[in-house]
This record gives sequence, structure tokens and C-alpha cells, in this order.
Amino acid sequence: MILGFITLTTGSFRRPGRIPVNCCKSVSSKKGSFTITSYRIQPRSKPCVKAVIFYTKQKGAICANPKAKWVQKMIKQLKSVAHQCVSSPTIEEK
Repeated sequence: MILGFITLTTGSFRRPGRIPVNCCKSVSSKKGSFTITSYRIQPRSKPCVKAVIFYTKQKGAICANPKAKWVQKMIKQLKSVAHQCVSSPTIEEK
């Protein structure tokens, strides 16, 4: 009982630490020559900025400016490819 009291009063318990933030804090408008496999849209929420995160084979995640024309074009292309995969013809059983 006394040992528990000493432990609590000396402050040897764990305090919450800082949680690392894994998001885009800045974006690029430059177009690179990477193979993009997927993307996601990151909303603005401090310290993160609004961004399109492209996932590439070569570089991993890239933070892109959602207002850049090439970014909008790439999103349309990726959506089109995904739509074609989903709406592929079905095979009928015989």
C-alpha cells in the first residue's frame, strides 16, 4: 500500500506523449514520371493541408496539389480504370 502511494506521488507513471502526424503538410504542383497505383484525397485538417496523395511504385506516397490540372486528369483516368474493372462483363453459367 505504501509502495503504491510512493509510486503515484513521485510521478513515475507514463504521461501521454505526442502522437506523430502522418499526412501531407505541403503539396507539389510538378508532374513526375511515376507509375501511380492508387490515390486518396486528404482533407484539410491542421497541420495537414488539402492534398491528393498518389501512391507510386517508385517513390511511395506523393503529395500533389488538388488544383493542378495534371492531378485532376490523373484522378479521372484512375476512376475510369476502376470503373472498367467493376463493370466488366459477367460470365453466365451453362
